[in-house]
Amino acid sequence: MLSDDDDEKQAEEEARAAEKKKPQMPPRSHSASSIGGAMRQIVNASFFVSSSRRSASDRKKNPHHRLTDEERSDLARARWKRAYHRLSLVRQADKHVQEKAKQKVERDKESSSAAKFRVPVDVQHMSLVFRVWRSDAPHHRAFWLATLGYFSSFFSTFAVAALLPITRDALNLTDVDINTANVASVVGTAVMCTFLGPVCDQFGPRLSMASLLLITAPASFAMACTTNSATFIVCRCITGISLAVVVGSTFWTSSMFSSCIVALVNATTAGWGNLGGGVSNFLMPFVEQGIVAISPSTITQYTAWRVALFLPPVFQCLMGVLILVLPGSQDLPDGTYHHLITTGAKHRPNSLAAMRRGWQNYRTWLLAIVFGMSFGVELTISNVIAPYFYDAFGLSLAKAGVVGSSFGLLNIFARSLGGFLSDQSATRFGMRGRLWTLYLMQISAGCLMIAFSRCTALSPAIGLLMTMALFVHTSKGAMFGIVPFVSKRALGVVGGTVLGVGALGSVVQQGIFLAISALAPPTVVSTDRLCLLIVGMMMVTVTLVLLPLVHFPAWGSLFQSAPSQLTFDRSLTDEIGYYISDYDEDEVRRGVHLEVAAFAVTSAETERHPSQRSMSGASLVDVKTDHEDEDDDDEEEEDDDCKS
Repeated sequence: MLSDDDDEKQAEEEARAAEKKKPQMPPRSHSASSIGGAMRQIVNASFFVSSSRRSASDRKKNPHHRLTDEERSDLARARWKRAYHRLSLVRQADKHVQEKAKQKVERDKESSSAAKFRVPVDVQHMSLVFRVWRSDAPHHRAFWLATLGYFSSFFSTFAVAALLPITRDALNLTDVDINTANVASVVGTAVMCTFLGPVCDQFGPRLSMASLLLITAPASFAMACTTNSATFIVCRCITGISLAVVVGSTFWTSSMFSSCIVALVNATTAGWGNLGGGVSNFLMPFVEQGIVAISPSTITQYTAWRVALFLPPVFQCLMGVLILVLPGSQDLPDGTYHHLITTGAKHRPNSLAAMRRGWQNYRTWLLAIVFGMSFGVELTISNVIAPYFYDAFGLSLAKAGVVGSSFGLLNIFARSLGGFLSDQSATRFGMRGRLWTLYLMQISAGCLMIAFSRCTALSPAIGLLMTMALFVHTSKGAMFGIVPFVSKRALGVVGGTVLGVGALGSVVQQGIFLAISALAPPTVVSTDRLCLLIVGMMMVTVTLVLLPLVHFPAWGSLFQSAPSQLTFDRSLTDEIGYYISDYDEDEVRRGVHLEVAAFAVTSAETERHPSQRSMSGASLVDVKTDHEDEDDDDEEEEDDDCKS
């Protein structure tokens, strides 16, 4: 029989034994990110909490109490209920973590895609800024290669024109021979511009430009060896073909720079390329005189001009090679045409369909004829201005070359100014601002040419020439703020046609020189002045009549405002419907149109009137075709089936 003290000791021992049997809290596992690990932790934790709480309460009431089956069942149900509740929380947290990780991957992907460019870019990876002092790949390197390639072609083509007062005496050329050679040169430019556009659409601007520069360079070398009028005319025609690289240069920059600055970039590229004509008029007479100065007793000016003509084609060949092999030289921001088509990132272009769509667009032809009154005038003036001052004002060859070069040298800023004014006008007034800028500049240039043709004093003539050159170059820059928006699919075709027909404008103008000179006027000077008067009147008349007819469905025209209500549906009253109309149903079904649709959405931000630019979130995801809508419906039905 145990005493009370023994009973107390035994109870204490049993309490200490029960305390030793108390389950311990499991250590925290670092694998809690997985659902399985979380499940094990929750079950163990629940068992520990529930059992410890139950045993504590039982010990307080009765240290020797044992759980009944019903109590054990209730305890297990409560334990597993808490476990599943906590498991659901872990699953939600795990799903949230996965979504965050997915978003991070997408952000990293986007940032890595944009990080390879050293300038801000838009959704098509086109540069949003233009920094002329930079040459980083691919955007600004493409700008410089396009500009210098075009410069080299102008330098080669007009080198002989700068030396024409000597060349015509050495080869016994008549005025008819000279005018015929000038016309042949421009005809070659016009024809090649028209066909180089589809070539750029099919093979890209790099290959097109480099091939043309290298193929026509031998004709520039042959010009230095010509001995009669026939070979002189043939060489002038072939060297004139090289001027068609302007199609590739504007295509290249239009593919690298966003629509908000495309006019400025295109104008700067073409303007600095055209600067080759002014540099040629300025530099070649000094090169010829420098060669004569080396050995005046053995080298005459009738030999020195041939040696001087070897300089331009050497530079032309160098640029053709650099365009092909220079690292970072590529057709598009994401790579070359060949690479993108091979990897499936770009659909293979259909140049025949692009030609058909581009030539069916009446805006192409109206803008081309209007451009003939600015680009054509530049080509005409570059051919005749140095001989005109030599004959009309009695200047020496070097001085006439310096005065004549002032027309082309203004390209260093005037054409860029036209592009800048076009972009600024679009910012404030949309596409109608671009049209009005071109309209006013070109009419002003025509009026100044009329005044220049009537001027007989040297100083006022030089002042009028430079002022006229300013407006002519500005109007050219303003024109190529409009051309990229005519047709995105047929960009090369439209640009090539505008430049080709623009060059034909010079053919018509120089044909006027040729026809009037054949009528045997009293003097050469009076012939040139009459021709300049006619050309000035043509500029004013053509611009006044044709440019108001250019109308864009979503943006209006010179004298007609844009529609008051614009939407992003498939109708032709908005940008997407306008640009996608260049594709047939099969091409739309295959998604070939998506790049153009992205351009349409981007252009709406720059070419609409500011009061109509609130697009309310329109983006590429809103650009869906009929078959895409059907696919979305099918996916929704599948989701409903899964839920049920």
